[in-house]
Amino acid sequence: MEEENSETIYVLDTSALAFINSLKGFRRGYIAEETKKELRHFKTKLVFEALIHSQRLQVKPVNKKFLKETVKKANETGEYLRLSKTDLYTVALAHQIKKEEGKKVIVLTDDYTIQNLCEHMEIDWKPVKERGIRKVAKWELKCTSCGKIWRNTEIEICPICGGKLKKRMIFQDNGETKK
Repeated sequence: MEEENSETIYVLDTSALAFINSLKGFRRGYIAEETKKELRHFKTKLVFEALIHSQRLQVKPVNKKFLKETVKKANETGEYLRLSKTDLYTVALAHQIKKEEGKKVIVLTDDYTIQNLCEHMEIDWKPVKERGIRKVAKWELKCTSCGKIWRNTEIEICPICGGKLKKRMIFQDNGETKK
């Protein structure tokens, strides 16, 4: 992952808000409107309000174009069913800022599924408290009857033989250890 600088823009998921004060270098960040709706814990709401008041955090709407591109990639990687609506909006917002503003964007999250989708979309990410993923993964389905492998993780039965499909993760080791 590249070094951060004063031009780095952070996009936070819900869990990152609770630990944002412990992160060095955090200057400015965004959350998607959907993330704001997900704030439930008192402490997280207080941190959110303080960051908004200090103008270090802004709520930003997500353009439908970037949401569609994010959903498409989530489907391609098999992550779609594992991501919440808020997760998709978080990654879509990072994608939008990166494309529209051309600035370095880092998603702050401990969610492995978000980290994995960011890897596939070439969006930098940084864990907040956890270690983070070490390998990039994709999901596929394997028919328990005929053995056919399917990349489309939205199907429920094998189109060839009607057998049951079992979901499995395949790793793409890119030689880097994710931190």
